[in-house]
Amino acid sequence: MTATDRQRRRFLHTGSAQWRAIRKQVLDREPLCRICKAIGWATPATEVDHIHGDTADNRLDSLQPLCKRCHSEKTERDEHYRTTGEWKPLKGCDANGWPIDPRHSWNRPENR
Repeated sequence: MTATDRQRRRFLHTGSAQWRAIRKQVLDREPLCRICKAIGWATPATEVDHIHGDTADNRLDSLQPLCKRCHSEKTERDEHYRTTGEWKPLKGCDANGWPIDPRHSWNRPENR
C-alpha cells in the first residue's frame, strides 16, 4: 500500500490542523522515540504512531512517539500482518533483557 493510499484511509489527514495539534501534544509530552528508549537509545521522536493502527482513535494513550526508522518498520510490520496474517516481531530487547515487542510471549503478564 502506498503512502497516498494510507493517507486516504486516515480519519484525520496528517496535514490537518487537528492532527498537527495532537502530534505536537504527543511529541511535547514525550520527546524520545519509545521503541529506541526501550533498548537504551536516546533518539528524538519525529513521528506519532497509532499504536493499534486505528487512525480514528486519537486518544493520547493510543498514540506513541517514534523516530522515522522505528515508525517505518512498525508500519511495514503492521501492513505485512494485515495482508498476510503473519506477525513479524519487533527485534531487540530492553535494558533488562526483555523483548521490546509487546506481543512477544515472554511479555505476557503471566511470564512477567
